[in-house]
Amino acid sequence: MSLSPEDIVDLARAVSATTTKEYITLGLYTFCVYYYLTTLAEEKATIWPLKWRTGKILFLVNRYGPIISIGPVILFGFKSYAVLDPKACTALYISAYITAFYRIVTVTSEVAVLLCLHALLGAKRRYLAMMIALYTGLTLGANLPLIPLFKEASATLPLDQLSAELGYACTWKGSTSIAAVKGLEAAGYVSLAKAICISVLAVTIFVVRYRTQSNTLIHVIRRDSGAHIFSLTTLRLGSAIIGAFQLRLGFESIPNSMVDGMLRTVVPILACRLLLNMRKIDDAGVRTIVSTLLFNPPQAHPEDDSWDDEDDCSPGLVRYDGIGRQRAGAVDEKRGENLV
Repeated sequence: MSLSPEDIVDLARAVSATTTKEYITLGLYTFCVYYYLTTLAEEKATIWPLKWRTGKILFLVNRYGPIISIGPVILFGFKSYAVLDPKACTALYISAYITAFYRIVTVTSEVAVLLCLHALLGAKRRYLAMMIALYTGLTLGANLPLIPLFKEASATLPLDQLSAELGYACTWKGSTSIAAVKGLEAAGYVSLAKAICISVLAVTIFVVRYRTQSNTLIHVIRRDSGAHIFSLTTLRLGSAIIGAFQLRLGFESIPNSMVDGMLRTVVPILACRLLLNMRKIDDAGVRTIVSTLLFNPPQAHPEDDSWDDEDDCSPGLVRYDGIGRQRAGAVDEKRGENLV
């Protein structure tokens, strides 16, 4: 095919940028697979024996969602030198980007953070319902405006000569309407607002726990999986900032690709580590809430799969001295004063 000198220069720049992004993404995928293989024994010993509750589902989705999406992304997004039918390209794009990653893994990692923050908060269950309701509204607001963009981004054409020579298996239409651009802009700002809310909630909870306890802030953060929570919220906030200004940075910018790749690989890993670490936390009250909400609840009779409301503490356990709660001893003293 014949190209002008200007076209050759533009094509060389585009190919160079695309190759750089592919190397970055492949490096992150390699790290993801390496982490999976080296922690499979821990997963088998810790997660597999558990019953199918919220924590196990969140863990497995974040564990295997990225692994499942690697194959389709490499097949249609990298130089695979394969030839795919346009409908197959569209199906792979939807399965890898719209469902397995953007819709499911992102949501489950954020839900895991919210549930763990609620456990650290020690508040009643109605506050968790309020958090989930607000999160659901913001999530819908950040995703529904993207539907026109997803439809246009997944549209394909028969494989052209240039894509075939470069080694790509699909040719995309690449056209973006004004309505899709406006939807992307609106979704970016809503996603940024959601990330800010989660970040503020995390900081507030750790400050409250630090002020109500004698330990230092660093000790509280290390003890209560703060490193994982703040790493997750920072990555989500950084991604939201880049997404809000994506129109200025460009769809194919290197920073956008780096953050996008970290969201596919690093964020799910951090979510899994957070769930595992919260099961080992020293605070008996937090551990009880984590067990009740996420994993197998502490029960006197293992065959009973029911669990009591969080306000009814199990025998031998004390209430967590956090927001909206008092220790069992304080409650007993107050009752004795009332009797006198």
